[in-house]
This record gives sequence, C-alpha cells and structure tokens, in this order.
Amino acid sequence: MTSFEPVTPLFWKAILPALALVALSVLGLVTRNLSLYQTATAVPLVYMLIYFTVGAVIYRPRPAKDEEVTLDDELPFVSILIPAHNEENVIANTLTHILRLDYPRFEVIVIDDHSSDDTGVIARQFAVEVVTRRNMPNRGKSEALNAGLEIARGDVICVFDADSEVAPEFLRRAVLPLVNDPEVCGVQTQVRMYNRRQNLLT
Repeated sequence: MTSFEPVTPLFWKAILPALALVALSVLGLVTRNLSLYQTATAVPLVYMLIYFTVGAVIYRPRPAKDEEVTLDDELPFVSILIPAHNEENVIANTLTHILRLDYPRFEVIVIDDHSSDDTGVIARQFAVEVVTRRNMPNRGKSEALNAGLEIARGDVICVFDADSEVAPEFLRRAVLPLVNDPEVCGVQTQVRMYNRRQNLLT
C-alpha cells in the first residue's frame, strides 16, 4: 500500500514561485510580450547567480583553529606502511612524494611482497626501511601489512598504496583529528585517481 504525506507549507513556498514564473513565461509567449518573457526567464538565473556566489563566499573552506595552534611536539610519531608487489614502475614516484611530507617525525616501511621485478632494489635507494618477503605461505596485502607492523615503531599507523601521490601537508592534516579529538580512532581520506584522464580504464 502506498501512503501519501500531507504537503507541507515549505513545499508550497518553493513551488508557487516556480509556477508563477512558468505562468509568466507562457503568458509572454502567448501575448508575444518579449519583455515579460525575458523577465520571467531571467529571474531564476539571477537568483541562482546570487545563491551560488553568496554560498561560495560564506561557505568557502577555512583552516580549523586547532590546525593553527597544534605544535610539532604534540604530534605523534607515525609509521607509514607501503605494501608493494611488482611496483617498480611507480614505487620511486610514491617514495619521492612521501619523503616530502611536511611532518616532524615519521618512518617509512616498504614491504616488498614477493616481487619478481626491481621493486625492492629501487626502494632501497631511498631513506626507507624495506621488508622483503619471499617464499612465504601466506601472501597478499594483509599479510604484507602484518609484516610491516611487526617492526613499526609509530604511535599512529598510516597505509599507502605503492602508486600514491600525496600533498606535503597531507599527513599533518590527517593526524590532527586523532590528536584533537579523543573519540577519533581512525581517519579515512579521500582518494583521487591522478591518471583518470589518461585512458578509459582509469
């Protein structure tokens, strides 16, 4: 059975002006009154322009106050884990971005999980720790991360894919909620495909 809710006053406040503009537009077309028709069609455009302009000014992103006062000494030590399997084409770019992070204390651990290419060789050219997994009965990302956790020294664990690119301020902004809110125990960030325009697969 379908139930119908009563129409609220807010609905009429929104729909009546729209119906009035439609009626004016039709009247302008029927009477061939060009000025009336132009007025009826211009009003919504002007409203939308004002609405979005005011919204962009009032609701533009602003840095939170706690981001400005948090001292480096109050930030926790972070262990960054990067599981990698046959990632020789991208691992160098990822480590270059991560080592440029604007954060006072962190370590980077690359877990070379049964790679048959030069992933581990390339990773060792950077100031990171490399865990090599070979001939292990259990493979995969979860097992690789567990291997990294065994040697991680950080108070906070951060995981990146081996083909990641990050902004310098990324880690600082991601950790701040953990520092400033005792009820926060984890942070999930937005992911964007940086090669999304290269082909249909991405």
